[in-house]
Amino acid sequence: RSTFDDHFNATVADLATVNAKNKQVLDHQGHIVNQLEKFREAVAGVSLDEETTNLVQFQHAFDACAKVIKVADEMLESILRMRG
Repeated sequence: RSTFDDHFNATVADLATVNAKNKQVLDHQGHIVNQLEKFREAVAGVSLDEETTNLVQFQHAFDACAKVIKVADEMLESILRMRG
């Protein structure tokens, strides 16, 4: 015959076992999530900070080229006026 205390202790032990298993599952799932995030980053390979920096650099280079073309156009226009 089991007593209330025996039943209670068995229930607590069962809950402790379930809790330990759930913790293992949670830890394992956390590890899987971390691995998937690393995989996603490796596949995407895109850093928004780097891309923004590159975009700003390309914009500056474009602006500089546009200024060079504008100056060259003005110089050509001046030469044509001198000749004409």
